[in-house]
Amino acid sequence: MTAPLPAGERTPLRTAALSVPVTAALGCLATTAAVWAAPSEVRVPLALAGGAAALVLCAAVALAVHGILSARLTRRRLESARQDVARLLRDQRRGVEESTRERHRLLEEFARERARVGEELDRERAELADAMTSERSALTGELLVERERMSAEFARITAHRAPGAGGSGPRCPPGRWAASA
Repeated sequence: MTAPLPAGERTPLRTAALSVPVTAALGCLATTAAVWAAPSEVRVPLALAGGAAALVLCAAVALAVHGILSARLTRRRLESARQDVARLLRDQRRGVEESTRERHRLLEEFARERARVGEELDRERAELADAMTSERSALTGELLVERERMSAEFARITAHRAPGAGGSGPRCPPGRWAASA
């Protein structure tokens, strides 16, 4: 299938067809002038040969015009295709450059974000470690205070229950708390 012609452009065959009547008219004039000037014995063969030569000339001129116009049209189309290819290559090159710049920008942004998140993670780890250390210290202190309180209370109770301590507190049933002798 042939591509449609651009607006205002004629096909080479159509333009070549216009050259046929002009060539035929000139061939007829030349043949008529030659026959008119020739002696009467050679007029008929000269007219036949001149008519045949005019037909061959018309065909040759039509083919030549068609070839010239086809070559021009082909050159124009080829130049248009070259320009389109050049434009597409420029567009592609520009697209590749833009993609490369965008990729580098995104990689740099990713690296910055990764570094920021890493720093934030390190800061949170340090805060959690500090919080855990202070919590452990507070709990250790509370446990030591509670242990001291329990030890003191245990010492008070054991001193209070010891035989001969004279305590007036409640008595344990025999054998329950006291060591077996």
